[in-house]
Amino acid sequence: MVVGAVVLAKVPLRRRDLSYFLGKDEAEESIGCILNRLSSVIQTETSDKIIHISHLSFTEFICDPLRCEERFVIHRDVHNQIMAIACLQIMQTGLRFNICDLETSYVRNIDISDLASRIEKSIPTRLSYSCRFFAGHLQTTTIDVQLVKMVESFLLAHLLHWMEVMSLIKEVNTASLILMSIRDLIEVSSLGTLYY
Repeated sequence: MVVGAVVLAKVPLRRRDLSYFLGKDEAEESIGCILNRLSSVIQTETSDKIIHISHLSFTEFICDPLRCEERFVIHRDVHNQIMAIACLQIMQTGLRFNICDLETSYVRNIDISDLASRIEKSIPTRLSYSCRFFAGHLQTTTIDVQLVKMVESFLLAHLLHWMEVMSLIKEVNTASLILMSIRDLIEVSSLGTLYY
């Protein structure tokens, strides 16, 4: 689970966020133990506290069932589903109206002098990652009934909150592409219909 999250993350994760993407409550102690044993290929003791894969060939090897022993292989569809579910759960619990407690919505983001500090305080990196990349993980997994229901629930409760965060983190240009990819995935799955 730990290695799957590290190698399939769309951008390197921060060490403090890793446990949120494992799909279950994993003790920090066991995460640390696993990362320490893999220190020759995964760096964690960096100044930016971001987990880096030292050798890019490690990802190719660990995700290839023909080269890697079965008990260690990372199956992309399985682990991307775990990541997608984790992203949806992080957004369900973390998104809210006016997340940065702005006094007014009539001021452009670039005109808010302390916006960067508000974002750092109110939008944790795990939430920012989830908003940006949950659809990318959905695209590379099998869409099942549970996942369709989670996406529907997320869109019904938090679509506008998600769009607000995407605007604050300067990713609003990708929001429409993400929504179209979600629509396409759900339609292809033939498991349900999302209403916009």
